[in-house]
Amino acid sequence: MPPQSAHPVLEAPNSAFPKGRYRAELEQDPNQPLTFTVRHQVRNARLVDSLIEAGQAHYLTVLSCPVSAYRESFPSDTAIQRIAGDPGNFGQSPSIVAMVVCRSKVSVTLSSEAHDVGADWDGRTLTLESGARLATRKVSGTPIGPLSGTGTHRELADGAFAAARQALIEVKGNDRQRRFLAHTRSTEDFLDYWSDIPVMIGRQVGQVAVSGEADLAVPSRTTEASLYETWADIPPAVACRPSFWGCVTLDHVRSGALQSSWLASTDRATGAVRIAQVLGENARSRKSDLAIDNTVRTVLRRMSGLPDSKARGIRSVYVNCPFARAWWRERFVRQARTYHGIDNAGAIRKLLRTNQEYFETFVTRFVSSRSTFNADKIAPLADIRVRSFFLSRMARASADASPPIRAKHLKAACDRLATQQAGRELSALSDSELDRQLQAIIRQ
Repeated sequence: MPPQSAHPVLEAPNSAFPKGRYRAELEQDPNQPLTFTVRHQVRNARLVDSLIEAGQAHYLTVLSCPVSAYRESFPSDTAIQRIAGDPGNFGQSPSIVAMVVCRSKVSVTLSSEAHDVGADWDGRTLTLESGARLATRKVSGTPIGPLSGTGTHRELADGAFAAARQALIEVKGNDRQRRFLAHTRSTEDFLDYWSDIPVMIGRQVGQVAVSGEADLAVPSRTTEASLYETWADIPPAVACRPSFWGCVTLDHVRSGALQSSWLASTDRATGAVRIAQVLGENARSRKSDLAIDNTVRTVLRRMSGLPDSKARGIRSVYVNCPFARAWWRERFVRQARTYHGIDNAGAIRKLLRTNQEYFETFVTRFVSSRSTFNADKIAPLADIRVRSFFLSRMARASADASPPIRAKHLKAACDRLATQQAGRELSALSDSELDRQLQAIIRQ
């Protein structure tokens, strides 16, 4: 039976190394939940061992938390490595995957006797690219407990808030939805509607000025920049939470910084007018029920994003909540400037503000409420460094393109990037090689 991959990989189940075994055990620091030691062990796989000994391969541990747009790789030349993660990056307990990857391009003629490979690989001459995964394993050991932003910043009780939002979208046009919209017309009534949801004690963030309904729906560059400057110290573990942004929105309503009816506006009607229109239809019909439901969903999207689901995951808070969307866009811009080292922040802002559909297409590629190793292998933009280089190069390549062309270009580049990541670990590449690879992918 012919091999299923381009080169032998030490993983289970796998016949590439019939007697081979790769173990990676985790030992957690009891006093620091994201500080731990990983012990890598390769047995009966002399191809992998020989490349490590020659300095042509090394160990790599990947921490991934797609709910908070985080993935980072930690290389090591030794089989025992100590990693200290920043709790602020983890909206939930991370996935931890250990690997052995090539550091540089290697040509090798395989031998069952010399390399411990299976009969299907015996006598084959291969070229292993830098970043090629030679061994992979989900790390075992003491599980890292649930992590969240709870307790650091003021937010609504997550479970109660999620249940209340879910109840609002279960039946289109029912009395619950109609009562909710009636409350949304009045700031006092709107605050009263959510008053049964407990507020968790924590740091309260400053408020930003919103000039009107249009500036809330699609904040200007000035508003977004001001927003991020005000909230720059919010950790991603908090910024990915609908319960946090829901609390921020309610605090702005409570202070008078925005009116609750603004949450229902469209580009054709103010929120107050829209609510009056949908509630004013006396005859109940499928059409009127759908209009009620659409308006309720608009309010929830702007308030904190729709509830998590299998279809949309947690992406709604990134894409639909104006406060969260502005924060995340500017964070991606600043990460790109930090990691790529080229100050083209203006071009990246312009790219990410192409339109909401463009930003949603981008975010969909790496934000999720679930994490698996297979998903990691085809979601390279989850990696902060890869994403930063990608955005910087995309901004240059798409600077003069129209929005439809930019969207087409983004999808094609993301597809090619995922194909590359499936075959090699892009986060393991040096800065110069990663930059060259991304430029080639984007230019195709």
